[in-house]
Amino acid sequence: MLNSLIEIPQPARYKIEELFKDKNFVVPVYQRKYSWNQQEIDDLWNDMSDLLDETRDNHFFGPIVTFRNNLKNQQEVIDGQQRMTTSQIFLAVLRDISKSMLRENTNLSDDSRDDLRDINRIITKLIRGENGQPDSLMVQQTTELRKETPLQEYFHAIVHGGPKNLPQKDDAIRNMDMAYSVLKKSVESLLKTKIHTIERIDLLSTLVDAFLDHFYVIMVSAPTQTDAFIIFETLNSRGKDLKASDIIKNHLMSMLQNDLDKADHDWQIIEDKLDGDSDRITRFIRAYWASKKSLVTEASLYRSLSKELNTARGAQQFLTDLIELVNVYDVLENPLKNKNNKMYFANHLVTEEIDILSRLHVSLYHPIVLALCLKKKNEIDTAKILKKVINVFIRHRTIINDGTNKLEPAFANIAQRIYKEELVTVTDINNILTAELLKTDSEILASWSVLSKDGGQRGQKKWTLVYLLSEIYQNISDFNYYDSAFIEDKYELVHIGNDSEVQEDMINRIGNWTIIEKGFKYSETDSKTERIIKLQKSHLTVNKQISGYLTKNEWNNEAIETRQKEYAKHITQLW
Repeated sequence: MLNSLIEIPQPARYKIEELFKDKNFVVPVYQRKYSWNQQEIDDLWNDMSDLLDETRDNHFFGPIVTFRNNLKNQQEVIDGQQRMTTSQIFLAVLRDISKSMLRENTNLSDDSRDDLRDINRIITKLIRGENGQPDSLMVQQTTELRKETPLQEYFHAIVHGGPKNLPQKDDAIRNMDMAYSVLKKSVESLLKTKIHTIERIDLLSTLVDAFLDHFYVIMVSAPTQTDAFIIFETLNSRGKDLKASDIIKNHLMSMLQNDLDKADHDWQIIEDKLDGDSDRITRFIRAYWASKKSLVTEASLYRSLSKELNTARGAQQFLTDLIELVNVYDVLENPLKNKNNKMYFANHLVTEEIDILSRLHVSLYHPIVLALCLKKKNEIDTAKILKKVINVFIRHRTIINDGTNKLEPAFANIAQRIYKEELVTVTDINNILTAELLKTDSEILASWSVLSKDGGQRGQKKWTLVYLLSEIYQNISDFNYYDSAFIEDKYELVHIGNDSEVQEDMINRIGNWTIIEKGFKYSETDSKTERIIKLQKSHLTVNKQISGYLTKNEWNNEAIETRQKEYAKHITQLW
């Protein structure tokens, strides 16, 4: 938060009709787009229903913070644009229904027709934006760096009853369309509770009056952008409505007021790459912050960051770093999403290791990779460091099943030491990972001897076991299983022995699992002979060995323990 004192302007209470009556609002380019979902629209309708049922007299719709731009005769909306946008969409719904009723009911009395015309006239005056008048609310502006405004065009079409035929590729446009549709259906359903048209017109008039005269906001109109930013941060930094990334964005814009267009353009690069997902952007910023400064929770991220970023130069460097790293972060979360992500690293081992970690749902190491990228480490070294990270995780979590509460701060600390160049060479980094985090051979061998895994046909459990087995099989047969096991997903996990052959507590022991080609349709209910035939037909050397064993021997608890003990010879080499 900015380290300055401000005099907060006197808040003013406005009914919805008063809010839009003679003010021109504009949502600045750097604000987040319209994001209300159906739950929030339903909440609005429920609040309206309470007024109609007279369970309350008025409804507080929330705060609005603006910067009063006297040069442009506009109120720039710093906080509250979601409520304001929804308000105008709701007004458009009420107006469109009144027009439809007027058009479709030709036998109305003069009084009823006047009531419908009054609704149309009142709402049209509040929305404005026709016959040379400025819109009372603009949700998107053109700038030097943003020439097209599809969101504003779509919003204008909705609130002025025009054709809504723009492509709905943008989430904000889809949200607006959803809001209009849900509210329209809600109003129409309410009106259908009345039999006669005149009753429906009276109810519609009551609905309009309830929204315009009994919904109210508290607006703080700050004299400067700086004051508005500070008020926004004060209202939202401890709230639950906004993600940390939304508040951080506001803070950055407050630091970069002299070139907001460029700052917004830079932020848009990050937002576009991460699909406009505030959760992903927050995770990205948290990982970046952990790689340079400190590891904090998402709830504390804004507070930690705002203490450090208090100059325009610092804010711009922050954005520059994020732009530099956003592509690699997308790879960390989605290594195989598209061709660009698959080919981002020239060294295929880096991509493979990231993919494996991703399948195992491991993200704690992300700060290390971001720090390596910031320091321009070569990919050969990066691959070696990632292999050590995998070794640490497999020993610590997969085999011994210790919690990750120690790993995350340790990885962050190592990332910061890489960034500060306290750890420079791959040997330095891997030695620290080994000394501080790698479980000993004796520890993992003890856990391995009784290790069980649930397996599964999808998700983390599947890929954990597939990874363990494929690495061991590769070590035995010198065959690289990555493409066939992970990219092509050719194999399924199966038990060698079934519950009629082994005890219940032995079924999921590592020694009772193997992987086999999916085409063989191996089933644990198969007879022993059928299993022997399918294992023999498998291209995997290990499966042929299992088939040979089953031909001569029974499969039982002792066989599982023997196999698990044999594989123990490999795990200290592999990890």
